[in-house]
Amino acid sequence: MKRLQQGRGFSRYSLLLWFLIAATGCASLQWQPLDVLLSDLELLPAEGLAPRFSISMQLINPNNSQIDIKGGSFRLYLGNSRVAAGVIEKPFLVPALGQSLIKVQCTGDLIGGASLFHKLMQSNAQAIEYQLKVTLHESNRLIPIRLQRDGVVNLSDI
Repeated sequence: MKRLQQGRGFSRYSLLLWFLIAATGCASLQWQPLDVLLSDLELLPAEGLAPRFSISMQLINPNNSQIDIKGGSFRLYLGNSRVAAGVIEKPFLVPALGQSLIKVQCTGDLIGGASLFHKLMQSNAQAIEYQLKVTLHESNRLIPIRLQRDGVVNLSDI
């Protein structure tokens, strides 16, 4: 009986030691989040009442391993009004310590655009805030990658 209990104690300690080694190793593997930049926004011919846009986004990978993206979605806000939303349908790779340019077409939000137009007409704003929210689905992760870029567009430069 005593011999069996000693064996169980040893396996508990070895399991605890293995867990500590694994946890220490995983802590050193710090994954840094991707960065997203809004590179271009182009107005396309409308289909119906809602405007259409072509949006270019630059994804920057500061990690030393490539990221295989299956697809995703995005939303663009100007002055706290959602003006466009769309999906990223085609898979792509973001190289290790590199960047990828994604160009997608999307439909404008008619109500959000009208709200923005109303806000701009009511104020004499020289600049407008923008927010780009992107959700990406990586092929080997269950949890999506969520990115956000906030900035200000100077209207006098347009």
